[in-house]
Amino acid sequence: MNFASEPLSFDEEWENRLAGTHREGGFFLERGILQILMNNYRSGSKQYPVFIVMTDQIDKALFTKKMAEYQIMFPESDKFYVCDSTGNLNSFSLLRPHTIAETDVDIRERQNQQTLAWPDAQNPKAFLADDDQMSIITTGAELQFADISLDQHDWKSGLILRAMSQQMSLYPERAANMKWLATVKNSFSANILNPVTSFISLENEAQKAALLAKQEKVLKANSNLDLATMNRMSEPSLSTLLIILLLLVGVVRFRKRLA
Repeated sequence: MNFASEPLSFDEEWENRLAGTHREGGFFLERGILQILMNNYRSGSKQYPVFIVMTDQIDKALFTKKMAEYQIMFPESDKFYVCDSTGNLNSFSLLRPHTIAETDVDIRERQNQQTLAWPDAQNPKAFLADDDQMSIITTGAELQFADISLDQHDWKSGLILRAMSQQMSLYPERAANMKWLATVKNSFSANILNPVTSFISLENEAQKAALLAKQEKVLKANSNLDLATMNRMSEPSLSTLLIILLLLVGVVRFRKRLA
């Protein structure tokens, strides 16, 4: 495992292949785990992978804190395991990868995690966590991102936006610029946040007008629009803040003298 991952078959030659692997630096564990999870999920497998990481330096593993976006791919459990050089096996959570969840784990007691098959166990299209919580399922059918009419502040619109975001995560090859732009447009029109949009608290009407103008450009733009061109909104200078601070200190001292 480097900045990229290279799978090896677990056969009689695995040690030789591992010894001959070129080390290029980096310990991007999240990428390797996501690659395995995504392949397993998209294959429709009825089995699930169990991750055991052999290292004494799990604190050096790179995670970008985005595993929550992919929870649909590990409904059985969010656990992965780390075995150190002394043979101790500890469990960690993919959602909190640098914090030990349990120590001295017996992995045999952690297998056969219960899940729910959807729509049925005979022909499952997805597996869901058995936790009495609602789930949004992306079956693999390509959603039509454009030409969707969404009602503002409507929970059904929120579900559609969440499904779009999930499909872009699970099928990144479909997340072309135009689909990303359509997701932004739908979020704007529905007035509902998604992972690629946000609301901003504005200070005056000039900032509001500038933001609305930029939003209008985004809604009419082509797929290659660079959103980073918006000028930074005006903020108080350092000297202004220092003057305000000095005035506050003076007011406090004046009140103490009066007291």
